[in-house]
Amino acid sequence: MDIKFPFRKPMGVNIVPARMDAIRNASIGPATFVPVALMPPPVSAPIICMAVSGITPVTAVEVFGLHGKMELVRIEQLHGLFNEGRIGFAYDKATDKEFLVWDRAFDEYAKAIYDHESLSAIRKFEANIDAVKTEGRCIEREIFLQIESLVTSDSSAKNLRHLSFMLKEAAEIDGDYITASAIMLHNLETRELDQVLSICARRKRSNVIRVTDAIKDTVQRFNQLNNTPYLPPVKRHEYQIQDSMNSLIKISGGNGRAVQLLFVHKLSSILMQPEDANDITGRSIRELFAPLAERFGKKTLASKLRNQAFRLYRPDEYGQQEQSIVNALSMSRKEAEDFIAGVVERLKRTLSSGDCGCHLASGRVKTPWSVSAKSEYKAELYPEIFIMTDLLAVTGVTEKEISLEEAPGLLKRALGKDFNNFEGSDNSMETKIYEIEGRTYLVHHVVVVLADGNSLEVQLMDREAYRVLDMGARAHWVYKLEKLTEQKFDKNLLQICAKKMTGNILRDVQMTYDVLSKWVYVFVLEDNTVRPIRVDANSIPVDAAAAVLKENTERYSGFRIGKVWNREHLRDAGEFNVLTDGDYLFFKKHREGYIDLTGRRAMISMAQHQETRALLYRPEEHNDPTPTSRRGKKNLRRR
Repeated sequence: MDIKFPFRKPMGVNIVPARMDAIRNASIGPATFVPVALMPPPVSAPIICMAVSGITPVTAVEVFGLHGKMELVRIEQLHGLFNEGRIGFAYDKATDKEFLVWDRAFDEYAKAIYDHESLSAIRKFEANIDAVKTEGRCIEREIFLQIESLVTSDSSAKNLRHLSFMLKEAAEIDGDYITASAIMLHNLETRELDQVLSICARRKRSNVIRVTDAIKDTVQRFNQLNNTPYLPPVKRHEYQIQDSMNSLIKISGGNGRAVQLLFVHKLSSILMQPEDANDITGRSIRELFAPLAERFGKKTLASKLRNQAFRLYRPDEYGQQEQSIVNALSMSRKEAEDFIAGVVERLKRTLSSGDCGCHLASGRVKTPWSVSAKSEYKAELYPEIFIMTDLLAVTGVTEKEISLEEAPGLLKRALGKDFNNFEGSDNSMETKIYEIEGRTYLVHHVVVVLADGNSLEVQLMDREAYRVLDMGARAHWVYKLEKLTEQKFDKNLLQICAKKMTGNILRDVQMTYDVLSKWVYVFVLEDNTVRPIRVDANSIPVDAAAAVLKENTERYSGFRIGKVWNREHLRDAGEFNVLTDGDYLFFKKHREGYIDLTGRRAMISMAQHQETRALLYRPEEHNDPTPTSRRGKKNLRRR
């Protein structure tokens, strides 16, 4: 089938009209009623709705159902419907009006929803590009708009929702137009992908080819990552979770955009279950994808992954915990999130105006997943949710270190009339001291009692402490995984990476890939479980065999090899087959046994040359006294 692009002029620098700014800050009905900012998935966007005329005061709004049939929904029910994902947003370009839609009618309005979501994402992409001063912005934007025009002209409603959601989430984690283009093309076969990109690269200019090559590499790397299996560890006190994380980074080739696409695709797959969803299990999210996102500093994304997976697989408990949070705070989640957003902005201004400076500030309202997890592994300390002082929490990261004595004054100024006192907890103020590699890092913990009676937990630390403690071996995700899975982590390796983190996922994935370059991560089938193992770079199959089989080598003779994301196509491996990231090794069983490897393991480990190692490993029946070149060596034979 020939693919042709509809004609579309490239947009100028000012992509998002001023009208979108008004929509972003809009409320439902008159400004004095029910302000709503971002609603939860499956469709997340600012909302405007016309209040029903003739009702004073406003007590209901119009919501459109199938075939445009209008229904009235009472204001007090609206927030609950948003939290359940029952109501979405749509924008009608023909009439320039915005309206609310029942989930059962989403498909009818999918294109309008996509148009609105994509414009919101584009504005964020532009801001991300400004932040890193990327060259070639116009070319990247033009190619994205070409690809977008082609893909959306013939997409199903479900795919449009899938794409718009991924664009919005990618924009929140440092995404750019190359990431956006890869999102549009992520589910194309190789032939179709080449066809689309060849049309984009008609002009054959070097900067155009650079962009199309980057898009193609991102799509291909993503598909390899998305098809790499994760099977939870069955043994305790091993490094399987960390090896699984590192194997994904190595398979990505250092392409941070492919990792971005993997994250947003997993989140969208949890919510919408598209046809190309792979390996979406509660444990894969909790043990691999969410911690990996947090490892790169994307805490909000990690929280969304965990919480939405919890919502998908344990819906009853999710609902119970969400209601308990609302009851404990005596406010809706929307009201709590708005309050925290305001506190974060005030904390930023307060820190920036002082000598300490402000590197960043963030906040969150505790999620049902987090409450459930804390209730499980700290059941004795927190038998009831009302005892938890961290349902509302903010973190302030300063450029310079501050003392605990300075914290109360800063927080009083930041909170203003919302501040009550620092009492109400035995440990309302404390400093945790961490000694790491000869350096001391301080983290101040302050519990504030707010004017409405709720508690607010505040963490204050400097930039270096944040980088080493929040992304390194002392990070909260490491602590949680150690407690919940009893897995081990290479703390030294985590610290090496943490010291080099910049906060930009594109740079940090490449940096981590470089740190891991002295190893290769391959996958083996052991005890009916596929798991990754780490071997030295330039290793050959015998090295993996010695690491995995140990004393059981007499049962095997030779290997079959392929890629873990395509395990159906295996071939016999040669003795000198240098292993690469993502290789899948299947050990062939020997029917009659073979020369024992255990007596020669020391010799093999000391041998530096690949041919020497292979010769020591091979069974006697395969030992050929006549030297041959590497090309001339035969594969291990089956008996």
